[in-house]
Amino acid sequence: MAEGKGSYKLIRIFLALGLMALVPLAWAQQPIHIDIATPMYSLAFWGGELSPGQTIEIELEPGNEPYGAAFAISNGGGNEYRVSVQFETSLAVGAEGPHIDLLDFKHCLSDWVPARTRDGRSFGLPIPTDAQRDCVPEATMPEVRKALRVQMTKMGMQDSVDEWLSFIRNVKRAGNEPMYAGISRVFVRVEAKRDGEWKAQGTIVFVVPMGC
Repeated sequence: MAEGKGSYKLIRIFLALGLMALVPLAWAQQPIHIDIATPMYSLAFWGGELSPGQTIEIELEPGNEPYGAAFAISNGGGNEYRVSVQFETSLAVGAEGPHIDLLDFKHCLSDWVPARTRDGRSFGLPIPTDAQRDCVPEATMPEVRKALRVQMTKMGMQDSVDEWLSFIRNVKRAGNEPMYAGISRVFVRVEAKRDGEWKAQGTIVFVVPMGC
C-alpha cells in the first residue's frame, strides 16, 4: 500500500511539472489585446485582439496615419513583446487632384524598423523617413501604362483609360510628374518572447489612403 501511495505521489509531481512547463506556451498562444492611440491625442483609433498567427487589415480614413502612434499590449500572460514596422510604397498617377493608385502593381518595401519601448508592453510606432515615404518602385514606363490600364478596368473606368494614358505619354521614368510614390500600407509585426526566443504573434496591416 505504501508503495502504491509513493507511485501516486510521483505521478502527481510529474503532472505538476508538466503543467508548469506548458504555462509559457499557453501564455504565448493566447490572444493579446492591443490599443493604438494617435500620436497627438490620447484617443484610441483602434483596439482589439490579435491571436497567434493572425493578420488583421485595417483600412484608415483619409488623414489618419499610424506614424508615431502609441501602441499598447495588455494581457497575454507574462511575455515580453517587441514590435517592428515595415513601410510599403506604391505608384500613383495624378491629375491635379484625382489620382489612380497602382496598388496591385510593384512596390517598395522598407527594412523592418523596431518600435521604441521601455517595458516590452508599450511602444511608439516609428515615423517614416523621407526615403521610406518616397521610395519609387522599380518599373519601366510600358509596365506602368499596362498597370494603369488594368487598374482602371478593375475600377470600371475603361472609357477614361486613353485620357489617363495621355497624362503620362511623355513621362520617361516611373515616379516623374504627374506620377508620384507614396505609402500605401504599413505592416506592424508583433513578436512574443518565449523560452529565450522571439516567436511571431501576429501582424496588423494598416491600409493608408494615398493622396487626398
